Amino acid sequence: MQIAGAADSRDRNSEFAARETYSREQLVAILNDTVREATEVIGGLTPDRLRASLRISGEQVATLQHLVTVATHFAEHVGQILYIAKLRLGPAYRVISQ
Repeated sequence: MQIAGAADSRDRNSEFAARETYSREQLVAILNDTVREATEVIGGLTPDRLRASLRISGEQVATLQHLVTVATHFAEHVGQILYIAKLRLGPAYRVISQ
C-alpha cells in the first residue's frame, strides 16, 4: 500500500516478536518522529489523492477513509497505554494536558 509514494516496508511479525526495551525518552522520540512524518505526508496530500482508491486487505477504500481508520486505530492504542498507566500508577497517575 502506498499513500505518499513509499511502499509499506513493515515486518509486522518481527515487530510483535521483538523483545527489546526502550527508555521513556527513546519511546517519546520514536513516537514524535512518527507523528511528525505522518503529519508531513498527510499535509501534502491533494484533494484528488485523498479521494484516490487504495486496496487494503483486499478491499478498495478511499485514501481519506483509510487515514480515518488509521487515526482511530492509533487513538485506541493511546487509550490502552493510558489505561495501563492508570492501573500501574494508581493515585499517582496525573493528567498532564487539558
